[in-house]
Amino acid sequence: GGIGLYVARDDKTANTARRLAQFISPRLDSVDLPGWDTLPYDRVSPTPSVAARRCAGLARLARYDPSQGALLVITTATSLVQRVPPLSTLRRASFSVSIGQTVSQKDLTAYLSVNGYVRASTVREQGEFAIRGGIIDIFPPTAGEPYRLDFFGDEIETLRRFDPATQRTTGAVDGFMLLPASEALLDEESIKRFRSRYREMFGATATGDPLYQAVSDGRRLAGMEHWLPLFEERLVPLSEHLPEGTLWIRDGGTSGAADARFEAIRDYHANRTAAAAA
Repeated sequence: GGIGLYVARDDKTANTARRLAQFISPRLDSVDLPGWDTLPYDRVSPTPSVAARRCAGLARLARYDPSQGALLVITTATSLVQRVPPLSTLRRASFSVSIGQTVSQKDLTAYLSVNGYVRASTVREQGEFAIRGGIIDIFPPTAGEPYRLDFFGDEIETLRRFDPATQRTTGAVDGFMLLPASEALLDEESIKRFRSRYREMFGATATGDPLYQAVSDGRRLAGMEHWLPLFEERLVPLSEHLPEGTLWIRDGGTSGAADARFEAIRDYHANRTAAAAA
């Protein structure tokens, strides 16, 4: 058992390392942990597929059991410098789905919304879901293919995988695990914490801000992930998700990449401050 953490200088190097690891040791269990493809103070959210992959990687670490063998975590300097929710948040956000299970479609839809899934007319990317009558399509961040849940009342009658390109089913399954698709959860506790801290930071008049109103209503707003520290009791460095004895392997150039990331964040903050003053 044990975890090996490889820190690449950028996404391209990380992808190369992942392919090499699969070629050299096909049976080695590996985890992809990308950084967000946005900067703090951005008005846009991370790309749903990137956010879903990151959540999948964090969830895999939260469930790690040394008795299952070695695990290779491939990440980047950009990802490593970004703090993450504590393990307790990721563990409480799971949801098991199986054939014959009785589950309210309303409750399932609420879970998906709280945990960052985006409603779409047709499911094509990880982190999306669609509803058509008694059928709910879901693409969990940990899955290779999305799932189609066919309900009879509140009972899951059939459960199948399908190809997101053709929308045709590819096989039946007995069940699967749903995990968060966003690090910013919108459950009752998180919303209450956000509202309180937002008012503390910006005053009572801030309650009219579109972001404050959206979160208060349990709605997602573009860019809200960058306010993650207001949703969580605390954020932690990635090292808190790793057991003692983790083998750290750093690619050449990671320190420079991390410095460049921080410099870009400072520039972005300065630009936003100047725009606000103007």
